[in-house]
Amino acid sequence: MFWQLQNDKSIYEKEYIFDETLGQSLMSHVEDIKSRFPDLEVLVRRDRDGYPIVKTQYKPKYKYNLD
Repeated sequence: MFWQLQNDKSIYEKEYIFDETLGQSLMSHVEDIKSRFPDLEVLVRRDRDGYPIVKTQYKPKYKYNLD
């Protein structure tokens, strides 16, 4: 458990259901996340009921492509 707390990058990796009826559009929500956290990759998909699921992953951007 203590090791998980030391890895601060895992705090940003999460998946949640976004409610579009609360006044913010999905597109503006994703743009807000990308502007505040530029190292996060934001993925959006819809479940079977049509609700959007937002998943954030920590992907550091390097100056050079190591692959």
